[in-house]
Amino acid sequence: MPIRLATVVLAAGASRRLGVSKQLLSRNGASLVRLAAERALALAAAPVVVVTAAERDPVASQLRDLPLQLRVNAAWQEGMASSIRCGISALDGDVEAALILTCDQWRITAEDLRGLLTAHQLRPITAARYQGVLGVPAIFSRTVFAQLLRLSGDVGARQLLRSHPELVTPVDMPNAAVDVDCSEDLGGLSS
Repeated sequence: MPIRLATVVLAAGASRRLGVSKQLLSRNGASLVRLAAERALALAAAPVVVVTAAERDPVASQLRDLPLQLRVNAAWQEGMASSIRCGISALDGDVEAALILTCDQWRITAEDLRGLLTAHQLRPITAARYQGVLGVPAIFSRTVFAQLLRLSGDVGARQLLRSHPELVTPVDMPNAAVDVDCSEDLGGLSS
């Protein structure tokens, strides 16, 4: 029987290193935040919660026609952990697991996400493995939501993945290694 999976798309940052809003960068005519939301919706993971803040109005305008929830992270300047807390706290009590995505890992496909979901059976966390690290996208069972709600700082869920590897099923996902953090990363978006 399939689990009741929700998705939290992290899109609250100010993209300080990049200098422009990465959420609004375009790939094949669509913004990165829209592409991430559409991948989540294609997975049929409901609800889809997009956590926004720094660019909330422009991000909201990119998503108006999609069946999802927007949540504004008032503590966004703290870093990624605050966005995870915001997204997880927005989920209903009947959600069994949450997929956490960032919008800047633009090469991730719906098939990559289905692979994570298929592997999410034995342990409470299933995480992408790329370039020797575990990271997002990752699926977290409700049994670890309390730990997600205690995260702090700008490292997101990585600290939980590192401190409890026995809880994690890794899934090789080379596409997750490609993201947008600085101007040198922009070249791939147009190819």
